Amino acid sequence: PLHGYYPQAARIGHKGDFITAPELTPVFGEIIAAWSLLYWQQAKLSNHIHIAELGPGTGSLMRDIVDTIGIIGPAFFGKPPKLSASMVEISEQFIQEQEKLLCGANKKKITAEQNLSELQLFI
Repeated sequence: PLHGYYPQAARIGHKGDFITAPELTPVFGEIIAAWSLLYWQQAKLSNHIHIAELGPGTGSLMRDIVDTIGIIGPAFFGKPPKLSASMVEISEQFIQEQEKLLCGANKKKITAEQNLSELQLFI
């Protein structure tokens, strides 16, 4: 889309137009990560976890989920789970923010998947 709020340099955060839970604290992402791991383990799914987030904004929620799974995942699987993630975003501004936040020196690139229906994932 060329028109509307998001293509016009939307701002999220304390100095922005609005704020979401992941911008305030990592606890929301940590809870989602813990629940996801518990569900994944109880469902006896493989240790390859793929997470997709639709409209991820700055990427804070994905960062918190990925970081938490990296920390507590081995306790659920006996070894670190293989983790991959996709983010579906249309705003070029937010894509750039997500890359800065998530693709630093210690982060693996989080990809944009073309066909999410072929993956075993949480959305």
